[in-house]
Amino acid sequence: MTTTYHTPLFARLLVTTTLAAQKGWTPRDLCHLFGEPMLALLHREGETILGSLNPPHRDTWAEELGSLPPSPPTMPSFDLRLTSRLLSLPPMEGSEYLHSATLRREGPRDEQEAKHRAKIEKLLAKAQSTSFSEEAESLIAKAQELQQRYRISHLTEEKNSSSPGTRVRARRVYLHAPWIKHQFLLLGAIARPNSCRAILVHSQGIVTVLGAPEDLDATLHLFSCLNHLRDHFMRNSDAAREAARRKDTNSFRRSFCLAYAARIGELLEEANEEAWESPEHKQSMLPVLRQRAKAVETTVSLLYPSLSYTRVSGNSWAGFDAGRTAAEKAYRRTRFRALDQGASSSCSAHTR
Repeated sequence: MTTTYHTPLFARLLVTTTLAAQKGWTPRDLCHLFGEPMLALLHREGETILGSLNPPHRDTWAEELGSLPPSPPTMPSFDLRLTSRLLSLPPMEGSEYLHSATLRREGPRDEQEAKHRAKIEKLLAKAQSTSFSEEAESLIAKAQELQQRYRISHLTEEKNSSSPGTRVRARRVYLHAPWIKHQFLLLGAIARPNSCRAILVHSQGIVTVLGAPEDLDATLHLFSCLNHLRDHFMRNSDAAREAARRKDTNSFRRSFCLAYAARIGELLEEANEEAWESPEHKQSMLPVLRQRAKAVETTVSLLYPSLSYTRVSGNSWAGFDAGRTAAEKAYRRTRFRALDQGASSSCSAHTR
């Protein structure tokens, strides 16, 4: 059964969408899950739903409604399945951590931080657009070096502050099929070295990333770039073409993504070690690092007390080898030490 805007079924859809919003789901969450029908509904009735919400979730809704893509040119069909799926949505924990205003810093550091972020974004944008792997390697390495040194300066300020403490906030990331779990592994591998945690809160690719605001910025910008390069190398390497010739594409890509994520995680951990001025400097900052990590872990435990692990495995050694090689091409410094540890045949990730 389908409906238009002026039927009892549409009125019921509006009620169930409002209930989902009150459970913590945002406009972008709902559009990611339900596509054009939800987009059309929110363009028509978003302000009505907004009136039923309380801040800060209401503020998040207001911002996201204002940034939605245009409504479909033709009215999509609405049906009972959409109502049923909306009713089945569980509560979405942590919506109070999402409002973007809570991510903005105040004070004289604003301009400095904006310039720093613009430099990193410019480097990563160039890395995504270049067709030369060597240039991409150099640009990404420079971006990470800038980010890590800037992050250390923040840690130093925290240590010297009269009221130290990590402000944990959240961002949402939307992953698109195929390879959702494999992309999530890459996001998690980038999040942890930047003192963040990524939680897959819906199997259709909705991820909540928690951390300090500046760490969230670094994680999401780096993920956007490295995930783009993962997809490129996965499809266009010589090993990928050979896997296609053998009709082994799916197995190759699963293993490729797994090895790529594992190697990126290793390289980022190495970058963290390289960024310190000296071992003594790092030692002096360890209490601040532990405090930041504890704040994030405490928030994760509060919001998601029943996390489970999902395991992702692969069995293509050609894919593993190509994935590690691609990671090193996408992110390499000449001063990195070679690691003896091989790629794992499986990996685990947190899901809600």
